[in-house]
Formats: sequence, structure tokens, C-alpha cells
Amino acid sequence: MSRFYGIIKTVKPDNGYAFFRADDGFDCFVHFKSFEQAGLSEPKLGSRYSFDVEDSPRGPRAINIGVA
Repeated sequence: MSRFYGIIKTVKPDNGYAFFRADDGFDCFVHFKSFEQAGLSEPKLGSRYSFDVEDSPRGPRAINIGVA
């Protein structure tokens, strides 16, 4: 599994998820619970993180979130 880096480009607090724009140019979603599991606060637009990506039924999903 490769480690990716990117910024939060969209936040949907009512739905409990956000979207990353990875430095490689692709987008992936992330559940707020992934931030909670990492001991981080809710994502904010433009914040930079590191993450792993796994396939999900809705497309690429960020997991194992860390501060970049």
C-alpha cells in the first residue's frame, strides 16, 4: 500500500465525510470516523494530510489518516 498526501477540497459535515485532492491529482472520499480513529479533529478545507487509499463500492476511500 502506498502512502499519499493531499488537501481537503470538500467537507460535508451533515453527511459525515469529506473529499481529498491528492498530490497525484485524484480525488477520494474520507469518513469523519477515520479522523476520529486517528485522534484528529474534523477536517477543514485546505488542511494537508497523509493517508492510505483502499477501494470501496463508492470509489477510492482514504484510511489511516495522518498529519502531513
